[in-house]
Amino acid sequence: MTWSVHPARERPLRACLAVVVIILLAIGAGLFGGSIFWGLGAVLLMVAGLNCFLFPSTFSIDADGVEASYLLKKQRLAWNRIRRFLHDDYGGYLSTRAQRSWTDGYRGIHVLFGDNSALIVNRINAALENVASQSITATPNDSVRADTLAPAGGQG
Repeated sequence: MTWSVHPARERPLRACLAVVVIILLAIGAGLFGGSIFWGLGAVLLMVAGLNCFLFPSTFSIDADGVEASYLLKKQRLAWNRIRRFLHDDYGGYLSTRAQRSWTDGYRGIHVLFGDNSALIVNRINAALENVASQSITATPNDSVRADTLAPAGGQG
């Protein structure tokens, strides 16, 4: 299953607000730095930081795992490495750690659902349950925690 999500197109008001903020901060950086290059640098940094919102992203789920392709990076995570799945109506986070940690932002994948929220959540949960059932003989650290498969209620 493969799908694309473009949050800026789905939320045009927020996209306009983001563009206005980028422009205002770029003008401020240019005036503060005394050069147009400060403003251009600010634009580049802010657009890079918001690339997952401003540009389309593609996600895929297959028998081996989940893949996320953003403008500036591509990530893949195998099902047997996923220990926690938190989600809300807009997207989810697949983590390699069973417990919350400050390293979560570097060790997992953020997945945006677009209009396919229920279908994608069901597919991910089914794949994780399949991995959990296959790892009955594995050590406790190698299995997916069943209590982490439920919706997070907006956490993450």
